[in-house]
Amino acid sequence: MVKKIISFATAILMLCCMIPFGAFADDVLDDCPKCGKHTYETWKDYSTSVPDLGFPVSGKKRHCTSCKYSYYEWNVFGICGYKDFDNGGEGLIDGFFMDYLKDWCSKTFGKDAHFTQFQAGGGSASPGGVGRNPAGYSGQGKPTVNSSGVMILSVPLDGVLCTTSYSDSYFVWVDDNQYNSSVSRETFFKKNYFAGPLKDDGTFPCWSQAFYTFKAPADGVYFWSKYLNGYEFRHVNYYFQSGSMFQTENKFDFSESTNYFHAAHYNKGDIVHFVVSGCTNLDKAYKDNVSNYNSCTLAQYSFYPALICFEPDPADTSVNKQTNITINNNTWNGNIYVDSSNKLTYIYPQYTINNETKISNNPIIYNEETKQYYVYDQTTNNYYYITYGDPAPTPTPSPSPDPGGSTPDPGKPTPTPTPGGSDSSGGGSGSNPFKWLGELFKDILDGILKGLWKIITSIFGFVLWLISLLFKLFPWMPNSALVALCGGVVVVTIIRIIKFITGR
Repeated sequence: MVKKIISFATAILMLCCMIPFGAFADDVLDDCPKCGKHTYETWKDYSTSVPDLGFPVSGKKRHCTSCKYSYYEWNVFGICGYKDFDNGGEGLIDGFFMDYLKDWCSKTFGKDAHFTQFQAGGGSASPGGVGRNPAGYSGQGKPTVNSSGVMILSVPLDGVLCTTSYSDSYFVWVDDNQYNSSVSRETFFKKNYFAGPLKDDGTFPCWSQAFYTFKAPADGVYFWSKYLNGYEFRHVNYYFQSGSMFQTENKFDFSESTNYFHAAHYNKGDIVHFVVSGCTNLDKAYKDNVSNYNSCTLAQYSFYPALICFEPDPADTSVNKQTNITINNNTWNGNIYVDSSNKLTYIYPQYTINNETKISNNPIIYNEETKQYYVYDQTTNNYYYITYGDPAPTPTPSPSPDPGGSTPDPGKPTPTPTPGGSDSSGGGSGSNPFKWLGELFKDILDGILKGLWKIITSIFGFVLWLISLLFKLFPWMPNSALVALCGGVVVVTIIRIIKFITGR
């Protein structure tokens, strides 16, 4: 027996002596804000859906493996919230969190709210898909009236001019003469798709100039702005002699201080032209990404409608701003814009987080003609209907009234509670004692498996470090001999441990 103990201790000592102390450090833990121990797991991204409501939730969570303290943050249609729980297993707390989230959604979006994904045209409602946008959106989730009251106009493409002439600005207004001169050239293509070669030497870029025309809907100032950031107006595929391809997308990207870029005043009914220039300059933009950039032979473009911001003159606006509104017993607070011209109401809800009142940048739109709410989800890039009462049936291609004719009673949206309080009562998740017992066993088993996994990963870490150390200690030995030596030590150690455990 003494020999077995000595053999086992020697094997363990051999491994431990060859492993740096840093291998034992857990670099994914922090100090828990409740118990102070170094057992607080760092952020974990998660996505889920709220049962019976049918919409996605994106967020992050943290959990203490010692005191079981848990903290959650989430984003639902642009409205953020957070909640913490004082104790309980991680799996059990997830159930409490879902109950809390359902209650939060009911208070935020209205009692008995249900969400159904928009399926118009059989595809996603975006400029690049086969679907279309619900009324009130310019495309890719950009509302036609933003949270600051700035209106956004979607302008379809006239055509694309391929040229080697350099343009010092990407967004410019052009007069009738400039427009007519450009669209009459042989290299002007009247379609939103274009494919053209680079020059033979592959070093000088071709430029694509996309031309747009719109009729000013009102007297006012028209401009580009940070409000358009993130909207994709062009997608390019680059093809190379090797047969490889490199893709890139062009999006509006202005600094946060850019409120009025190339602002110009136009009167209602004016015909306005503008151009968006872009370059296939692989030398500057893609040298680090594509090793054979000089062999690029073809650039293939796809263009989407462009966006323009405009602020109508006060005497010519159809949009009225409010701070609260009640629609069919739904009471909303925040930045609210009622557009009488198309009978749409843009609701930017007010909410509270970290004791600070904020306004959502993602609107809930109410269509007065169809009596329907809908909203855009920035995580999944889909639009969702909001109905009240019984769950909504399969949506039709256009927003339609609630077939049930129910009268909702959502109440006023309430701020998210501040963190720090215990919520171990858990709502509906704790009503079944057998479920509590099952979750408890699941949490215990989860802890055991995590411990075993840490031991296994530590052993593999020891082995890898051992190999790297031997290469440094014996540089004169052939690599094959060192590998064989390392393998022999590992095999002998594992055999000794197995023999000790089995009593042989």
